[in-house]
Amino acid sequence: MIKLTRAFIDKVKPPQGDYEIHWDDSVQGYGLRVTPKGKRVFELGPASFDELTAELRIGDIAKACSKQ
Repeated sequence: MIKLTRAFIDKVKPPQGDYEIHWDDSVQGYGLRVTPKGKRVFELGPASFDELTAELRIGDIAKACSKQ
């Protein structure tokens, strides 16, 4: 079960190939995109609009959250 806590976000390793999205199991449509270079971005989606699927990137976690 995935819960997007600070501890989970900090321990996620960058993927070898393409980006990966880790979806929160308790909040539908809330995810974390991790790139091979280690960039982490919050994401909303997927949402369907007339047979089109869209995902919305909220922002870079490094800019949204500071470590305390």
